[in-house]
Amino acid sequence: MPRRTGAAGSGKAGLRFIRLVALAAIVVAGLFLGCTFFSAKEPPAPPPPAVMPMTPAAVSDCLSRVQTAKAAQPRPESLDDFVRYVAAAYVEPVRSRYAVAETMETAVRLSAAGNAQAQRFLAATVRDVQLQAAMGGRTFSVDQWREIYLRSGLLNQDTFVAIGGELPQPETGRPAASVAPAPDAAVSGPSLPPLSEDEGE
Repeated sequence: MPRRTGAAGSGKAGLRFIRLVALAAIVVAGLFLGCTFFSAKEPPAPPPPAVMPMTPAAVSDCLSRVQTAKAAQPRPESLDDFVRYVAAAYVEPVRSRYAVAETMETAVRLSAAGNAQAQRFLAATVRDVQLQAAMGGRTFSVDQWREIYLRSGLLNQDTFVAIGGELPQPETGRPAASVAPAPDAAVSGPSLPPLSEDEGE
């Protein structure tokens, strides 16, 4: 006589199958939600820009970009023109790879200590702006130079004061109140070497 399969046995098999299907669905849903969560997260922020090392290679590379940027700019005439010119020709080539303020602060500090590459870098940026103005027949007061450097972003107040000895001195007849005090600038300002023919053009 054949054995009869009870309803309980088939019911247990059905429950096991349902549980397996439910478990598989949970696993798939978990994987999907996990992938969605991680893909929706914002990518990590890039590291902050570094200070440009005052090495021959880094300085030469930066000054090469400065020369390229200068060649693409029209000759500045007014004070506002010079602000835009300095921002495009001197600031952007530095900013494209490095932190401008920190790089200029490092250059000024090392230049004052006699670092030749820092002096070369400042001569071809900060001093070159003054040479470009002189070649164009433009003269600016100390206050106007401060405005050009600070508005363009090439210098901040601290670095401007630190190189004060390299900036034109106020006219004799100018009221003293119109010039920001920089008592030690003429003494402690970094010495900048003359520009080479390539860097001065």
